[in-house]
Amino acid sequence: MIKYGLLFLLLSILSGCSDSVGVDSSASPEDVAVAFTQAIYEDDSLENALKMSSDTLAKNIKRFHTNRSVQKGIFNQLYDTVKIEAEPDNRVGRKQYAKQASVVLLLKGQFDFTTVVQIKRIELIRDNDGWKVHRITDQAF
Repeated sequence: MIKYGLLFLLLSILSGCSDSVGVDSSASPEDVAVAFTQAIYEDDSLENALKMSSDTLAKNIKRFHTNRSVQKGIFNQLYDTVKIEAEPDNRVGRKQYAKQASVVLLLKGQFDFTTVVQIKRIELIRDNDGWKVHRITDQAF
């Protein structure tokens, strides 16, 4: 009887642990953009990236089926290792009332023993669940 109680306790503790890259609804656009890009480059599945995508982008991502295909097809760059940084937003304003935002990301990493630096603009829209990634472009400025 004690074994079953300990087993139940252990399973309930472990089921509460999660290593997903999610963001909450109060996260800033920069946090969502970085978490989305990390989900594409560091996760094993597209599940977390799809949760942070608008319906339009989610349909496009689903066509690629794998993270590696999304890296190649949407981001146009594969990385073996990557560091993702959001450029600071110097605009003064009230983000809590904005319906859309744009974040510039700097991706620095290695691919085939070559250092690759890439700049991407992530366009986000706000819905009831918080910020969602809507579009990814190469035009940083």
